[in-house]
This record gives sequence, C-alpha cells and structure tokens, in this order.
Amino acid sequence: MEAPTRIITSRVVGAGGSTPAYCEVRAYVWPQDQFYLWMPLDGWSGRFVGIGCGGACGVIERVDASSIWRPIVRRGDVAMFNDMGHSGRDTNDLLWAIHNPQAQIDYAFRATHVSTLAGKAIAQALYGRETKKAYFVGNSTGGRQALLEAQRFPTDYQGIVAKCPAISESAGDAIIWALQSLSDRTGHSILTVENASALAAAALARCDKRDGVVDGVISDPSACDFDPGEISCARALQPGCLNPPQLEGVKRAYLGLPRPPGSAHARAGLPVGSEFQWLHRYVSQDENPTSMWDFMMSWLRADEPVWDELSKSGSTISLADYDVARFSNVRGTYQLLHEATNPDLSAFAESGGKLIMMQGTADVIVQPSVTTRYYETAVRTAGGLAPTRKFFRYFLMPGVGHCFAGDNAGADVFDSLADITRWVEQDAPPERIVVQKLIKYTSLFPDVNLPTLPSNVVFSRPLYPYPDRQVFAGAGDPRLAESFKSQRMIERNLELDP
Repeated sequence: MEAPTRIITSRVVGAGGSTPAYCEVRAYVWPQDQFYLWMPLDGWSGRFVGIGCGGACGVIERVDASSIWRPIVRRGDVAMFNDMGHSGRDTNDLLWAIHNPQAQIDYAFRATHVSTLAGKAIAQALYGRETKKAYFVGNSTGGRQALLEAQRFPTDYQGIVAKCPAISESAGDAIIWALQSLSDRTGHSILTVENASALAAAALARCDKRDGVVDGVISDPSACDFDPGEISCARALQPGCLNPPQLEGVKRAYLGLPRPPGSAHARAGLPVGSEFQWLHRYVSQDENPTSMWDFMMSWLRADEPVWDELSKSGSTISLADYDVARFSNVRGTYQLLHEATNPDLSAFAESGGKLIMMQGTADVIVQPSVTTRYYETAVRTAGGLAPTRKFFRYFLMPGVGHCFAGDNAGADVFDSLADITRWVEQDAPPERIVVQKLIKYTSLFPDVNLPTLPSNVVFSRPLYPYPDRQVFAGAGDPRLAESFKSQRMIERNLELDP
C-alpha cells in the first residue's frame, strides 16, 4: 500500500458568507505526512486542487487558519494541503531534517504524492465517484513541489502552476554568496536602509523607462547597464552613497557566484531592480542579522556533510566560512533529494498534462536566470519551442520579487487556477495573462479576494509566454494592460527552436 492513511478528525462546517458548507478532514499518511482536505458538501465539480507549501514547511495550521483554500471550495473543488512530512516551529525551522532521512525524503517529494493519493481516495469515498481533473498550485517550495509532481508523478495532476519555484538546492549557494557580499562575519549588514533606497532609485533612473513607460519597474534587468559606482561616495557625497567596501559588496552581489569552469551559463546574482527586496533579507533594519542569514545557517546545519566539514575548525561557524567552490560538490541527502531540475517532461506531456511556470524578474531568493535556464533546457529537451508550448508555458513577471503579494513593485495578482483550468478543460492555452498591482493587499494570498475592485488597482500589465515580453504600445493609458503589446525578445546566443 503506497499511502497508508489514518484520519485524525473530520467535521462538517456550515455555510458562512460566500463559503458553502463543507466537510473538513485532517489525516496523515505513514509515517507523519499530515494533510487537510476541504470538500464542498454540495455541487462537487469533480476537481481536486493541491496547494503548495513554502520555505521548510512543517506548519499544517498555517494554511488551515488562512483563507487560501476558500475560493477553491467556493468554485466547487476539493482543496488539499499537506505539511510535507514533518512539524516545525515555522517555515524557517529545519531542525527536523537533522539525522532524519525519512523526513528528508518526505519533504523532498514523497509527501506531496502520497497525500494526493490519499486525498483523492477520501474524496471518492465521500462523493462516490473519482476525481475528474486534478490541479496543483504552489509558490517557492510549493513551486518546487509543483515541478516535482510533473517530473516524478506525471499522472497525479493534469494542470500545474509553479510560481517562483525553488528548483534547485544549489540556489542556496547563490543566496549565501549574496549574504556574504552584503554582510560581515556575524551576519550584520554592511548596507543601511538608506544605501538600499539610493541603489533602488539610481537603478530605476537608469532603466525604468526602457519599456516605454515610467512605472517603478525595470522590465528586463538583464538588459540594464546600471553601474552602482554611480552612487559611490568617491563621486559625490550624498545620502545613501556607497563607501568602497559597500560598493565592492554590491558589485559582487549583482555579479553573482562564479560558475563552474567551462560553464556557459550566466552567473546568478541579485537582479538589478530588486533592491527593494533586499530589505529584511540582505539588509537588516536593526542591529540583528537578517532573517535570511538565520535561515541559511539552518540550511547549512541540515546538510550534514557540509556542517561536519565546517565544524572541524572547532570555532563558531559562520556563513562566511562557506566556500562555494569547495562545498558546491559536498551535498548530503537533504540537498540532493530536492533537485527539481529534470527537463524531461515527456511523460507529463504524453499524459495530457499542462504546466504554467511564473517567475518574478526581481526575485532575490530564486534567481530568475536559474528558472529561465530550466525552461530553456526543457524546451531543447522537448525538441523546440513549438512542441513545448503545447503543454508548458513560462511567464516572466516584471518587477515582481519572491512570490508574495504587496512586496513587489510590479503587478502580481491574477487567477492562476482559472488560467490552468481553461487550458486543461477548454484547450485554451494562456496566450496572454493580465496581472494587477494593488493599492492595498488584504491577504498574503490576494487571489482569495478576486475579482479585484477597480478602485484598488494601481495598474495592470499583460504577460506573454517567454521569450515574448510586454512593451508600451506608445499610446493609451499606461495604467491599463490594453496599452501594452507583445514584443518578441531577441534571444542572446540562444535558439529555442531548432
């Protein structure tokens, strides 16, 4: 039996507000993969929707207490969320992973699969019929869950949305490189909030208008020639100017960690236009190390071979001791199991699956170049752009950071579940997705409150499948998506079609 399951609790919850009456089940799959199911009592659509987790997961109550599952139930679908096989203090807690290979396997890929099998079986027992269509939507770690489902278990879900996916554990090397560049040995920032603000303003002044409109967003960071030396104190003393050590650190962070010898890939550094995302993550606003520093220390501790090597010195371990060139090949099971980089999606495509992948161009956790490189490799593996677009489409989101709403300069709100459902059930692939930037965000998951009130929208933008991108048409209201058009991006030394 692949997914031995025990139900912990079940209850019926009456209708309230716009949410219909539903049955809530809490259960676990051996050994300890906890999951929730929310099942509408009337009018089941036949759909099953898996919801991705985030960070190190381990917080089953987080989604139970949130409202992310409610719009799924409102449209008549079953919603499922699992804790990826362990319990933690919060999504930054990785203590559970130490000397715990089963938990590492569950977190890596097994928990999502077996909770899906169990959830579908429970739904079938309630409704007396099988699931017709299954969908999965996830951000960050949830995006990795999404891609691993397509790669390892291609028949679990017919439609998958992977947003800002944490594709590879090697991305941790890039994060540590940025932290080393912008912090001292104890984890304290070498930059101030004023420095970060000055960098953001200077970068926008250089490259904001290149897409035809000034909106606080750099649409194509890779084409921006911003030099942080423009605000060095050596050039002019001004608020937020960079002294020599700060300038060196910033240049190093933008450039990114060195690539292996012979690699043709671009270096994965912090993208220009992402500076507003550095606060809290790479630039502290108090005397303490940033939350990202603490998380990556836990990440190192969970990777036992690396930690053992670092511990040999007998001194207090710091991220500053992590030598990327040395440790990039020293990987324990915690990291090796997590890779979601298999570009061969042929089994998923042959089963009729459809996949949408989204990536913010200002993401400082999942480097956009890494996500783009995965898509380009998948395109080549599938035989070109035309056959790939039949089942897999990738969208870059200008000015959007790491997934969460309200923490972005760009437009970030759209109904991804509706888009993937239309593709799967109506054979209507997403040729254009309209996203919105809001004035006020009332939820961590803003699509809960769709449709958006027009009075709460700053601007809207169209997104086109990569390698297309949006540019201002030259006329019309720049706040409206209708005033933008598609412009095929010129591939740099890359032919996506054979």
